[in-house]
Amino acid sequence: MKNFITFLLGLAVSLCLHGVVLAQSDSVDTPLLKKAIDAWLDYDDKTALPLLSKLAKSGNENAMLLLGQINIRPTDISPYLKSLDIKTRNSLIRAPGGLSGKSWFSQVKKNKELADAFVDAGFSPTLRKAIGQLLKYQEYGQAITRLQTAFNQGRFQTLFADYSHYDIPLKYQFELFLMAGVSDRGKLDREARKYRKSLLRLLNKSIDESTIHGHIFLWLISPYLKNREKYEQQIKTGSVLMTGNFIYDFENSIELLLWSYKKNPNKQKLKQKLRREWKHASEAALKLILDAKEFEPIINFCNKHCPDSNLECVKFTFSRNSGYNGYIDIQSPLEKLISQRDFFKAEDLKQSS
Repeated sequence: MKNFITFLLGLAVSLCLHGVVLAQSDSVDTPLLKKAIDAWLDYDDKTALPLLSKLAKSGNENAMLLLGQINIRPTDISPYLKSLDIKTRNSLIRAPGGLSGKSWFSQVKKNKELADAFVDAGFSPTLRKAIGQLLKYQEYGQAITRLQTAFNQGRFQTLFADYSHYDIPLKYQFELFLMAGVSDRGKLDREARKYRKSLLRLLNKSIDESTIHGHIFLWLISPYLKNREKYEQQIKTGSVLMTGNFIYDFENSIELLLWSYKKNPNKQKLKQKLRREWKHASEAALKLILDAKEFEPIINFCNKHCPDSNLECVKFTFSRNSGYNGYIDIQSPLEKLISQRDFFKAEDLKQSS
């Protein structure tokens, strides 16, 4: 059992850090760039970064963009990079110039608009424009992360109108679903109203078909529901799906939940009620996970490498990656080079045991 848990911990860490598959794309424009990306995805930064640096310094704009993203993403600072002195590290991931080098984003010409978007997305005054640019270039993972930040700042009315006309894949639409539910129809333009209506129709269909999207949306929008009691069980299932709580370690999750009710005089009765409700939600969520195409990478990996304990593997990995929210947050640094789908294709993950 100990070796099994060690293996699963390694798997969870692997899923959170990198994927290991290179998207088959025309954007991978040279054999050396393909070799560099393959090595980077295989955790071989000692091979990958010098190659990427060499390509960037010779004028390869895709290498510049990728190095620019690696430079600003904290999860991409590998043990190899940490082992280097600052001067050597900067010479690998930054463009020449200045005391510590410049961002490669400043050197990109053809893709300057995209490079600017990556930079602007880090600053509140330019965030709104940057999200639009990232969506325009179909960098959905990066755009939606920033959209969550903007939504949390209370800017959903204008944001929904701004981004409603982009063809965003369903798995990234949860923030737009939420904005559709809480936006004042009277403050939206015609296109935004039309899109809002289509999203809410999709929501109703999702609830009817008992999909993960309907449940998660109900959980997201639950603070704004006037008839919350009607959907209480679906909301709980949505919470399990989105956060991953209760999927793997049910008993511990229940105890943590009950901690907030420690002074309740009917604690025992309440514990039974909560246990029953969340057990049902957890079982419903697990069924949806096993049936949903979104989670095929995890399921395929567990079937391949843990055939005798595949269900425990799925539950552990889903839970330790913070549910669907954490799963879709495993983002390719640059989807034009490495697709989000292939970025964490589980069947090709390296074994971590």
